[in-house]
This record gives sequence, C-alpha cells and structure tokens, in this order.
Amino acid sequence: MDKERLTYIDITKGIGIILVVWFHMPCINKLPNFALWGGYITTFYMPLFFIMSGLFFKPTNLMVKVRRLMIPYCFFYVLAYGLYVIKMYFKHQTVDLLNFFVPFLGGTNNYQNTPVWFLLALTEIIVLSYIISSWFNKYQGVLLGIVLGFTGYLLGKYEYHLPYYFDVALLNMPFFLVAYYYRSVILKYVNMVNGILFLIFSVGIYLISPGFTNVSQNYIPMGAVLFFLISFTSSLGLICVLKSINGSCGTILSFFGKNSLVIMCTHIMLMSLASFCEVHIDNIYIVNIAGLCAILFIEIPICFIINKYGRVLIGK
Repeated sequence: MDKERLTYIDITKGIGIILVVWFHMPCINKLPNFALWGGYITTFYMPLFFIMSGLFFKPTNLMVKVRRLMIPYCFFYVLAYGLYVIKMYFKHQTVDLLNFFVPFLGGTNNYQNTPVWFLLALTEIIVLSYIISSWFNKYQGVLLGIVLGFTGYLLGKYEYHLPYYFDVALLNMPFFLVAYYYRSVILKYVNMVNGILFLIFSVGIYLISPGFTNVSQNYIPMGAVLFFLISFTSSLGLICVLKSINGSCGTILSFFGKNSLVIMCTHIMLMSLASFCEVHIDNIYIVNIAGLCAILFIEIPICFIINKYGRVLIGK
C-alpha cells in the first residue's frame, strides 16, 4: 500500500512540476483562450504541492526539515545569479550587484530564479504547522489554518504584502494543514470516480468567476472562498485520477515527481531553450510542445547528476 501510495503521489507531483515548467515558458500565453483555461490551472497548481507536502508531514525533526529546504533555496539562487552575471558579461551589459541581495532582504520579485520562493514559503508553513500541531488539537489546528489562510488572502487583496512571502505562506496554510490532519480520509477515497467528480465540480466553480491567479504574488482575483474550493477539489481530483496511470507513462511522470525539487529549482535557467524554439518554429502549438520537451529532456541528466554527486545540495 505504501509503495502504491508513493507512486501515484509521485505521478501527481510529476504532472504538477510539468505544469510549473510549462507555465513559465514565455510562449504559453500565445495559445488560444489562454486567459480562461490557464487561469484554472494557475488556481491549483501551486496549492497542489502544498497539499501533497501536508499529506506526508510529520511534526518531528523540525530543523532537519528546514535545512532540507533552505540549502537548495540558497544554492540554486546563488547558482542562477552566477549564471546571470556570466551571461551579462558575455553580452557586454552591466550588472546591478546589489540586486543579488533582494531575496535575502525579503524581496518577492525582480530577482533571479524566483520559483525558489516555494521552498521559502514551504519552510515557513512547516514551522507554523509544527507549532500549531504541538499546541492545538486537530479541530483547533484546522480552524486556525483556515483563519490564517483568509488572513493571508486579505493581506494580498489590500496589497499588504509581507517580506519573505510570509503572506503567501499564510494563504496556503489551509492546504497544508487540512491535508496533514485528514490525510487518512483523503487517501482512503482516492479513486477514479471521486477524481472525476472533484474535477467536474472544480471546473464548474471556476466558471462562476474565472480569473488568472498568481499564488506567489498573492493575487487571487476570484475571491478566497472560490480559490480554496477550486484549489482543493481540483488538486484532490487530479490525485484521484492519476492513481490509475501506470506503465511507461507512469514511470516517466513518477521520475519527474521524485525530482520535482530539482526541476523546480533549475527549470528557469533553461528557459532559453523555449525561446530558441519560439524563434525557429512558426506554429505556436509545436513551439509549446518542443520547448517543454526540450527543457524536460535536459532536466533528466541534471536530476541524475545532482542525485549522484550533489545530494547535499537538495538537502539529502
């Protein structure tokens, strides 16, 4: 049972990280009706990772968990900045060296390798969840998580953005804590029928008030209630549906899922591949497919190398 559970969770993480890579490609917004269907995906694809993290959270070894997230956060940011400096040097362009300190001073945009924000926000969520699980019972913890989620939403709505993505961490607390406290219930009812029902429900709710969400910047145009409903139901629906995937497709997706941290931290540095495809290919559909496949193909040896020679860099 544990092996099966981990397999379909890895497959779900694989789909999630592929969506992350795809939605960071500069050519995706040229696809027809992108604002409509793209807005649905941006509503759930980051909460999906917080839900899956909460499913297997254990309130022990706090500092070990913090170290496993903050080491790759720092390393891959420094690596991306170093590559940026080298690129600017060869292009004979000036570099604002003070920009290096933006994320360390609490900045939440306009710096290199911004997708590492997830690791910082997840670290904050884990610390808060460790405290909550120690001081409160299950029902108090869930209620407090929901309160913190709405607090984070209101901070974003009125543009009181906190340093170090702390308002974003608050926004995503309900996903993590509900998954943690109710994981036995969630995993018990993982099946295709429930998955399809969840996905149909989430799409229907989304169509009530469609909007393009940006979780990392705490921009939730559809409102808090719809956001939480859509994110929960679509994420759970995806987990349920993907349980039935196996064979070669499942193996490939599972590989990307197991290495989602590496891909999360490195894919932005490979975006020139997508730009190259856009310059040399006229068909926008082929551009998106070719660019995505090129990035994921290069990620495979990167994942193998880091897992073999640089496990310390991903907190292992």
